[in-house]
Amino acid sequence: KFCGSPAKSLAQDEKPEYMTKRVLPIIKWIYVPYCKCLEGNCMNGYSVYTFGKNCEHKFEGVMKKGRAVDGKYTWDNGKTWYEGKLVKGVSHDNTGKARMKRWDGTIIEGSFVDGTVTGKAKVYNPDGTVEEGEYDENSILNGYGTYKWTKGRYAGSAYAGNFKESRFNGYGEMNLSVDHSIKQEINKDEI
Repeated sequence: KFCGSPAKSLAQDEKPEYMTKRVLPIIKWIYVPYCKCLEGNCMNGYSVYTFGKNCEHKFEGVMKKGRAVDGKYTWDNGKTWYEGKLVKGVSHDNTGKARMKRWDGTIIEGSFVDGTVTGKAKVYNPDGTVEEGEYDENSILNGYGTYKWTKGRYAGSAYAGNFKESRFNGYGEMNLSVDHSIKQEINKDEI
C-alpha cells in the first residue's frame, strides 16, 4: 500500500512511460515515489517529498518528468542518506560521483558504479579511521592507498602504501604519532 503518487495529478497520456508500466512489487515504491509532496510540484524542478511504506523517508532535490535526477535521499530518520546524481531516479543504480552515509555511520565520498563504490573514494569510518584509494568492483581497497587514525591511541598515525583486499600488503610507510616512521614490507598475514 502506498500513500500517493505524482501520477494521480496527470492525465493518462501525460504520464511518463515508467509510471504506466507494471513493475516488480519489490521496487514499486521507486516508481510510485511519494507519500506527500512537501515542496515544489514533485514532477519538475526542485522538490521535496516523503516516501516509503509509512512515509518515513525523504527526497530533496531536482525532479524531471516525475523522476529524481539529482539530490539527497534520507532513510531511517536521517541516519542513512545518499547524495548525488541519480540514474533511473534511484540511489542504488547510481553511477558517478556521490556521497553516502550508511546505517553504521560510515561516510563514503567518491565514485560509484551501479550503486557500489568503485574507483577512487574516501571512506570515513565510525571508529575515526579514514581510508582513501582505489576500490574494485566489490568495494574492496586494492592497490595504493592511505589509512589514517584520527581518534584514540593511534590518533595522528597514518599508513601510505599498498593494499590487498582492504588490508596493508607489500611496501608501505607507517608514520606513528610518536614522531618516528617505519618503512618495510608488510604482508596481510602479519597484521
